[in-house]
Amino acid sequence: MVNLFKSLFDLFFPRVCVLCRSTDLSYSKICKECYSKITFIESPYCLRCGVKLPAAIFQKNVVNPVICPSCSGKKFPFKRMQSVFIYDENSRDLLLRFKHADQSHLADLFAEWMVLHAHEMLREVDCIIPVPLHPKRLRHRQYNQSAELARHLSKLIQLPFYSSVLSRCIFKETQGYKGFRQRRLNVRGAFAVQRSYLIEGKHVLLVDDVMASGSTVMECSRELKRSGAKRVYILTVARTL
Repeated sequence: MVNLFKSLFDLFFPRVCVLCRSTDLSYSKICKECYSKITFIESPYCLRCGVKLPAAIFQKNVVNPVICPSCSGKKFPFKRMQSVFIYDENSRDLLLRFKHADQSHLADLFAEWMVLHAHEMLREVDCIIPVPLHPKRLRHRQYNQSAELARHLSKLIQLPFYSSVLSRCIFKETQGYKGFRQRRLNVRGAFAVQRSYLIEGKHVLLVDDVMASGSTVMECSRELKRSGAKRVYILTVARTL
C-alpha cells in the first residue's frame, strides 16, 4: 500500500533536478549531468587549508602527504580545513538557492556529500558548531544555512550539535565584494562563546556553507580556541578558487 501511494505521488508530483528540472535524478536532488559539472575537491589537497594541489607534485601511491607552500611554517587557529567542491559557475546556483532562495532542504544533500568527502577528518571531532548569523540577519533570512548543514551532519555521524555555543554579537555588513584585509577587519571581535564548558578540551568541527577569504572561519576558530577548544576543524560545502 505504501509503495502504491509512493508510485502515485511520484506520477503526479515527479521529483525534478533543482537546477535544470530534469527527472533523471541519479544523485538525489540533482541530475547526473548537473552533478558531473561540479568540481569536487579530491586528493591531493593541502592538509591544512584544503586547497586543491597539482597531482604532479606527488609520488605514485603517496596519499595526500603535504602542506601547501602558503601554509608551510605558519600557525593557524584551526587544525585542518576542508571543502567539498569549488564555488564556480557550475555550482553557484546550487549554493545561492540554498543560501538565499529558501531551499533549506538542500542541507541534507550537502551533509551527505560532507560525510562522503571528509570522512577522515570527521573521525577526529567530538562536536559540531555552525558559523552563526547575527539575530538581525537571521530574522531577515529566516534560517541559518550553516546551522541547517550542521544539524543534518550531526544526525548522519551521531555527534552533538551545539547551535548556540558560538554567537555573532556584533552586526556587520555583508562580506561580499570586500578585499581580504577589509573582510578580516569586518569580523574582528564579532563572535562570542557561551557555555564554554561544552567545548573545553574538545575537538570542535566548525561548519559553514562557502569559504572565500577564510576571515570568518578564522575569527570563529580563534574565539573557540580562546574559550577552551583543544582543536578546531573547519568543514565547508564550497570554497572559492
